[in-house]
Amino acid sequence: MGSYHLKMHDTKSAKPKVSVIIPTYNSARYLPDAIESIFSQTFQDFEIIVVDDGSIDNTKGILSDYLNKYPDKIKYLYKENGGCASARNYGLKKAKGMYINFLDSDDVFLPCKLEVQTKLLYEHPEVGFVYSNSIHFNEKDKREYLFEAVKPDKEVYLAEKLFTDLRLDIATALFRKECFEVAGNFDEEMRWNEDTDILLRIAINFKAYFFPEPTSKYRIHPDGKSRDWENLMKGVLYSSEKVLKSYPDFAAKLGSKGPKIIAGLKYQIAKTCIKKGKYNEARIYLESSLKIFPKNTCKIIYSLLCINSVLSLLCVFAIDYLANALTLLMRIKPKGG
Repeated sequence: MGSYHLKMHDTKSAKPKVSVIIPTYNSARYLPDAIESIFSQTFQDFEIIVVDDGSIDNTKGILSDYLNKYPDKIKYLYKENGGCASARNYGLKKAKGMYINFLDSDDVFLPCKLEVQTKLLYEHPEVGFVYSNSIHFNEKDKREYLFEAVKPDKEVYLAEKLFTDLRLDIATALFRKECFEVAGNFDEEMRWNEDTDILLRIAINFKAYFFPEPTSKYRIHPDGKSRDWENLMKGVLYSSEKVLKSYPDFAAKLGSKGPKIIAGLKYQIAKTCIKKGKYNEARIYLESSLKIFPKNTCKIIYSLLCINSVLSLLCVFAIDYLANALTLLMRIKPKGG
């Protein structure tokens, strides 16, 4: 892990230092905010690559003013719809920068983002990427809150922690281009969690540097993919199983923690399936979870599911209620304690 030699780049190169890749699909109403947040940066040595993944809204029209005004700074690429992963890969293929940043079309950068992080990568040639906390904001009521990212260990390795805790917004990360040459591109089979999948693969191969100040803002809105909890969890499961199989040394380092995580993911997916009335699918996930790492609660639900779907649904809600109650009790300190 982290053994790849990272090249020092010529700071006087004619190529842009940073390529900001924006995949977009029917997000014309948000896109100007994303683009303006890049042009508002205190660091201006960048190119913007907008990859239109088959939009049928006014995306191209929205971009026309920018393309006329900044022909040397912004590129527009159109492709048939293939998902966010394929759009990001297409942008990567066209990127000329030594550093790569991804920004979803409904999110924005904070003004000093590129200045701070390019400086950190220059000062820390031993790391493959830098990242930070972010701000999440609700489009409806404009409320904002700090989203704290998972932090690397003392040796600035992130992979083991990231495997169990996926709190990292990819927009906050600035990568050396070599990260993708080593870890590969985005998995185009994935329509959910393709960003955390590649973050994990890069973290297995490279060291990371954590900068605590927020550098981007993540928009929460009804059309966001993060609202589809079932498919998000299935994406995490697919990625986790794939990584354990593809990186046996990493799996060995995780030890029993790896299978436990897999079992836990299948258990969570099963609970979601039960709440949606997808009982046959729930049985499959619960049975698989039990084979890997038996849990008492999982056994109870599985047994009830084989007898009565309504009882199993009530059991899921009861277990969730008890778990929340126990968590609350553990946080309450006794008087005089």
